[in-house]
Amino acid sequence: MKLYISAFIYFSINTILFSQDRERHDIGAFFVALKNRDEVVAPNIEKSYLWEYYMNITYRYRVLKKLYAGAEYNYAVITGDQQDGAPFYIIGLFSDYDIFQHKGLSFTGRLGLSNSNLSFAGDEAPTRRNIINRIFGIHAELKIHKAFWIQLGYFNHYPLNKIKYKYGIAHPVLGLRIKF
Repeated sequence: MKLYISAFIYFSINTILFSQDRERHDIGAFFVALKNRDEVVAPNIEKSYLWEYYMNITYRYRVLKKLYAGAEYNYAVITGDQQDGAPFYIIGLFSDYDIFQHKGLSFTGRLGLSNSNLSFAGDEAPTRRNIINRIFGIHAELKIHKAFWIQLGYFNHYPLNKIKYKYGIAHPVLGLRIKF
């Protein structure tokens, strides 16, 4: 009986240690440039645009088979007629859950919280305020070669702060993820 229990414990530990270590960590990055009509800042000017640039780095750790915990850093620059191009930041913690997972493809939902100094509200130009955001998102990952995956999705950082006429920071995602 002791032999069976010892063998069970041995194989259980090996299964836990060696089967889950594969692709347990991953790092992702993306850059996105969005061109928006700047009717808020300059409604009477014919060709007035805001350019929003987001550079993102994420780190995820696989907690369970379908659940990840992670952190992200967004560096944002907004340029336009009324903007000086000074950078903004968005720092967040999130959890990703694989809704669908197959060999080289997965669909993942994201929930989390972030802190930023970028605020979009009402008729104002983007301003600097300390903001706490909810993170909502969905993305697909497609394996392109061994540890390299393409990430395609949409993320929204919606403010929790009580600000009149607030709206979130939303951006599409096309990036690269490396799993190791």
